[in-house]
Amino acid sequence: MSEAPKGLALRHVVLMHRHGDRSPITARVSPTLYMDEAERSYWTSQLPSPEVFAALDAAATVVSESEAKQGGAWPNGQLTQRGVDGMFARGQAIRAQYKDFLAGATPDDVYIVSTNITRTIRSAQSVVRGLFPEPAPFKVHTMAPQYLTPVHSNAEYMAFGIHANEVAQATRPGYATLEAQMKDILGLGADEDVHWTIVREVLVCRKAHGLPMPEGLTDELYAAACDQNAWEWHLLYSDPDKAQRGFVRGLLEIQTHLQSAVQTAISHRMTIISAHDNTIVALACALGLEMGHVVPDYGAILAFELYEDTATHESYVLVRFEGNAIKFAQQAQPLVPYKYVEGVLERFFATHATASAL
Repeated sequence: MSEAPKGLALRHVVLMHRHGDRSPITARVSPTLYMDEAERSYWTSQLPSPEVFAALDAAATVVSESEAKQGGAWPNGQLTQRGVDGMFARGQAIRAQYKDFLAGATPDDVYIVSTNITRTIRSAQSVVRGLFPEPAPFKVHTMAPQYLTPVHSNAEYMAFGIHANEVAQATRPGYATLEAQMKDILGLGADEDVHWTIVREVLVCRKAHGLPMPEGLTDELYAAACDQNAWEWHLLYSDPDKAQRGFVRGLLEIQTHLQSAVQTAISHRMTIISAHDNTIVALACALGLEMGHVVPDYGAILAFELYEDTATHESYVLVRFEGNAIKFAQQAQPLVPYKYVEGVLERFFATHATASAL
């Protein structure tokens, strides 16, 4: 981390990360993209051992009012051993990045929250092990997924897909060709839709582990499919009349953590939120952060550094995505007054005042 801007002192960091490498959630995408018994056995072999789970539980106990959700029909949707190792490395990187800020930190200095899904809980525990290698009584507080992720009905998902397809057909050069190629590769009929999110999530899992891809899927087509899905997400989560409405409750939760760090005398220095790729995208779009049209990789980090002017005591915010400072839309510099962020949040909630928080 670069040194704090002149005259400003770092007071708190709210750090949101995506979970680590996981097995696919969807067992069957199409006639040519599905999980057979051999692949199912492979993913089962990639899951952490009971000894690893015991070590994670020793690093951070889980505080929850309900049993964690599996996030998929086991072994689907589970954090892999590669995911554990990757999030451990993320914890080490966080420690190195905020070395001075976390000097002498104890478990009371770090508040950890996660969606109540096994892969995000295990990811948070893995981060803790990397961040604080010496055993200590850390806690991971869980909450229902709808408090930290966008929530939509099945009808909304269908409507979003139709809208995104129409916009892509009208505005994205080469989209019609890409869609036709992917339908052919996936064995879909001309009247069937390509569900880009489902396609991407399965292909990313296979790509990360070097598993076979559907016949005819080149690296270029793989990249194009992932890019299409990223574009689709940012289109929908930037639209107040579309997916953005499903993130009202999620943004309220995140606002609470930011407000607590600025407006109250909380004792902890860092808040870690273990969540999902769509959480990060929805948050970035809601705040107008210029992070580009990307779906965050496994373990990707969006960090809010909260600074205080030592002379005026005014608070400032600097946002980093994967370690790089990013700007709010129409702002000349990444560093902005906290009051500006509050204004963005207030406008979001005013826009969605009648929306259901689900």
